[in-house]
Amino acid sequence: MTAECAFKLSEASLVYPLPGGDRVVGLQPTTWALESGSTVAVVGRSGSGKSSLISLLSTMRRPTTGTVEVLGQDVSAASLRTVADLRARDIGVVFQSFHLDLREATWWNVALPWVFGGQGSLAGARARSMQVLDEVGLDGLGERRAEDLSGGQKQRVAIARALMSRPRLLVADEPTGNLDEPTANGVAELIYGMAGDGRVSVVVVTHDMAVAERAQRVVTLTEGRLESEVAS
Repeated sequence: MTAECAFKLSEASLVYPLPGGDRVVGLQPTTWALESGSTVAVVGRSGSGKSSLISLLSTMRRPTTGTVEVLGQDVSAASLRTVADLRARDIGVVFQSFHLDLREATWWNVALPWVFGGQGSLAGARARSMQVLDEVGLDGLGERRAEDLSGGQKQRVAIARALMSRPRLLVADEPTGNLDEPTANGVAELIYGMAGDGRVSVVVVTHDMAVAERAQRVVTLTEGRLESEVAS
């Protein structure tokens, strides 16, 4: 894999074993690569393999067969520690569910992975989280409790948390699924805009074609197979 690729899948598949020896194929053998600094949207019906693909790209799972290389690292064969370090340092993940501690301040929700990852002092984490909150349009809301934020603001907090470590790959799983159309448009613009300087590669999984078409390319998954890839 060259430095110009954010990730590369080579005949990578993902199979989930079931009791009794049965299994479910989440992703058929897939070969696919994304150029660094690019944006791509992944679309498909429920059960098409989108979540399986996300789990491989975010290094949450290893492929059953084939190889997955992320940011120059073969995560198929690397140690758990190496993969965990890569994920903490260079991969940001945004989930549809915000996964916020509603009782805590917004800045703390953003800084939490950084603090538990031992990446700096609490004061440094707070300063960095305030900076990122400003970048996502939430300047001045760092001390507000998460429960007092709107849905769109909570999603922006989740994006800020993903950006906390200055990742090189940003993976967003249905980031606009819980938002109204105007708010969803703003969040999509924010996420895709992260690739503007060419340093961050962005993958967005979505069922919303209006959001998908904001990406440079759109990939369609059907029954665990990558069916097509087109420029949007």
